[in-house]
Amino acid sequence: MSGVFYDPAFAEVRTREVLLAIEPLIRTVHELPYLLDNANRTAPQRSGQELVEVFNYELHVFLQMSKEAVAECPILSSLPDLLEELRGAVNDCESVGIHFSQTAAEFVRNSADPRMRQEVIKTGEEMIRAMAYLLIRSDLIDVYNISDRIEKLRGCAQNMKQSDSNKMVDDYYQQMCVEIEVLNELTRTRVKDLRYPNERDDLRAAFAEIKATAPVYYAATKAFVRHPDQHSAQNLRDRAYRDVDEALVNYAQIAADGAHQAAANEKRHEASLAYALDNFQNRVMVMDPMRYQRKDRNELENLLEDIIKKAGRVAEEPTTRDERKELIMNSTNKLRQGLQDLLRQYESNSPNEEELDLQEVLVNREIKDLRRRLRRAVVDAVSDAFLDCRTPLQVMIRAAEEGDVDGFDDTKAFFSDHAHRMLHAAELVCEMSSDERGNQMIRYACEYIRRLEPQVISAAALLLSQPDSKIAQENMAMFKMTWLEKVRQLTAAVDATINVDDFIAVSEKHIEKDVEEGLTAIYGQNRDLVDRMAGAIRGRALRICDVVEGEFAELSVSPYFEDIKMATKKLRMDALGTFADRAEQVIRKIPLSPEDDPDMDMQTIGDEMIEACALVGDAVMDIRHAILKSRNLDDVDSDNEYEEDCATTMAPSHVSDGDNQQKLLRRLPEEYKEKIQEKIESFKITQQKFESEVAKWDENRNDLIAIAKHMCHLLENMADYTRGRGPYRTTRNVIDAAQEISTAGKKLITLAKQIVDDCVESATKKDLYGYLEQIDMLSTQLNITSKVKADIEIRGDEVIVGNLDSITQLIQNAKNLLQAVVKTVNCTYIASTKYQQKGTNNRVQWQLAPPQKQPLVRRETQRNRGIVRRASERKPVPPLVALNEYYVHH
Repeated sequence: MSGVFYDPAFAEVRTREVLLAIEPLIRTVHELPYLLDNANRTAPQRSGQELVEVFNYELHVFLQMSKEAVAECPILSSLPDLLEELRGAVNDCESVGIHFSQTAAEFVRNSADPRMRQEVIKTGEEMIRAMAYLLIRSDLIDVYNISDRIEKLRGCAQNMKQSDSNKMVDDYYQQMCVEIEVLNELTRTRVKDLRYPNERDDLRAAFAEIKATAPVYYAATKAFVRHPDQHSAQNLRDRAYRDVDEALVNYAQIAADGAHQAAANEKRHEASLAYALDNFQNRVMVMDPMRYQRKDRNELENLLEDIIKKAGRVAEEPTTRDERKELIMNSTNKLRQGLQDLLRQYESNSPNEEELDLQEVLVNREIKDLRRRLRRAVVDAVSDAFLDCRTPLQVMIRAAEEGDVDGFDDTKAFFSDHAHRMLHAAELVCEMSSDERGNQMIRYACEYIRRLEPQVISAAALLLSQPDSKIAQENMAMFKMTWLEKVRQLTAAVDATINVDDFIAVSEKHIEKDVEEGLTAIYGQNRDLVDRMAGAIRGRALRICDVVEGEFAELSVSPYFEDIKMATKKLRMDALGTFADRAEQVIRKIPLSPEDDPDMDMQTIGDEMIEACALVGDAVMDIRHAILKSRNLDDVDSDNEYEEDCATTMAPSHVSDGDNQQKLLRRLPEEYKEKIQEKIESFKITQQKFESEVAKWDENRNDLIAIAKHMCHLLENMADYTRGRGPYRTTRNVIDAAQEISTAGKKLITLAKQIVDDCVESATKKDLYGYLEQIDMLSTQLNITSKVKADIEIRGDEVIVGNLDSITQLIQNAKNLLQAVVKTVNCTYIASTKYQQKGTNNRVQWQLAPPQKQPLVRRETQRNRGIVRRASERKPVPPLVALNEYYVHH
């Protein structure tokens, strides 16, 4: 059904084709009650008699198609209960449809009677419910057809399990492949017809699981037939059979009741930390001071305590770095204090609106900080767990091939531990991600790996007991290939879900830590540890390349993305190769023990290692800078990892007007930055009010709006300058902007006075004169404040700021001026449209700005990154719905 003719009765209808086929019938049912209703914009253009005739025809076609489908469906002959149920549903549709037709005909003859209108609406709803029930029960035909194929597949799997020769195994596997291909066609048809994206994704994933488990089961069964006396072979075959059976059951359940699976996914999402943070933040943002009650405090405090408890578990993860753990704890304490301050404002007898807005901003900022630090803690786990996914499997297989029993036990534990760390890291990603579809892809891969892990160990154990058996070797090769493919899928799903900026920032810190540990190992002459640290640095750098390439692979060519690709190529092809050669040379120079060469100059070796690591560090930094160039600075969410590097030495200790003071403002101490940021957040609130009240007007025929928007743009640039951003670089730029604002303010005052002079006497007119005086005073004040310089000095690596009030006062004056401009525009609109004297001409025209145009082609940054999920894309909004929304908003 289209969005215009959607009816709640069809919410449980899972397929689209039949629903779309009867859309004309539902359209008529919806249109008839609005006959002759001129107040309704969607009233039908056809006469009542024509609508009744169309309905009768469409009902006849629908009933005929339904009866023929029920009579000709071959599978219904073996389902007598469903056959009788469908026949009864068709008869109900026929009787209800005839009743509706008769009622509609009477309504057409007497459409002014409100009782007849209510009757036709009531019978129309009955008709819709009857058709919805028929469609829901008809869907069971496809479900039974799929279930029949599932049973045939299960029979093939059982026969294969009972086979006692490789020929029988091969024959039954061929039958399984044929049935799987048939099920594949049914799945494609079903997926194409399903209405909801989550059900389509679930069904695809369930079929992919069947397709993946079948060859593994085949290899395990052949291995058991060849070595029936080996416990590991029997255990492997039984596990593989159980996986096939569970995959078939899972597919059948999703095909029969996809809504249940969607509800389970939704329940898991609502239990996540990301959902708790979103829910808490939404509650804070929508809370109304006039409707605040004591129970709101209890609810918010309970929500926050739940968040703090979950955040504490993330902080206590063994992979979370100590400094990150401390930051998380500090953020939770600040968030708790911020909430208490906000609630005190709500509970005060006369809450200050500005102070209330500022407290809301501070709480939202603390939520943002906590969310970022939790994301980085999750990436800590991802960076460690997915550093090297091949080595644990390879060392276990090597021990099995060599018949090393003791070594196999150790490598088996190593492999199992690595698998569990990967799964746990993936679960943490889901915990901190709001991308439900991405989380679902991760869970699919995790579930398969969780079941596959003991089978891989059993395959390796079989190889350990029969290292010369070709069947055991082929079996191990199959499980190795399957394991690596599933790990690759999990890695891709995790990489597509985490933020690439977070990953680079965390990996860069980890590389720095590995370099420090490597240098310590060099000075301690620990060759093995140096080798491991060099491998870790190389592995982390390669992971950065993989994540960045996956993030930007689908984007079209542009200067920014070309720079990113070139920087990534430089790291992978040049820096890492040189680093590996130099690191190997350094490792060779390290004595096996201090007694071997006591005169060795370890400082020189350490310097060589530092130079080698610097190549990797510089290349990673180039990637980060290339990515930042493609970002809007306001969208960068960082822990100061992305602040511009201003550590270069400066000759003068006092900064002149000619120097770039914007760079110095970025280097302010954190306590100064926090004070400035509080003022900036308050300014942003006023700016949002400006945009909602003033920016909605078209400036083409309204000079007042054009001047106001220009002043807002200049004030925004001045505010950005105080935090080291924006186009202004020096105090001279700020002074010039203040003078331009003052000039624009005088123009605004002159035009507004001309408008108000044409109005009759009123309270609005008096208010407007008062606001114009404020603009004049505040413009002058801003001009003076901009010339009061903050005294910034550099003493060594420390930035000393005197007269910080000059910066904060500049932001406050900008905010006050913007508020006065908003009030002036509102009063001018009222005065010129409600109190204008007769005979005077409008000096300005108040027209709503047209809605922003949507691009015909989506920008690269708007596309889905990573794994392409076609079924997850939203349907386009129908034009009529979009137009109605525009009318509502404007």
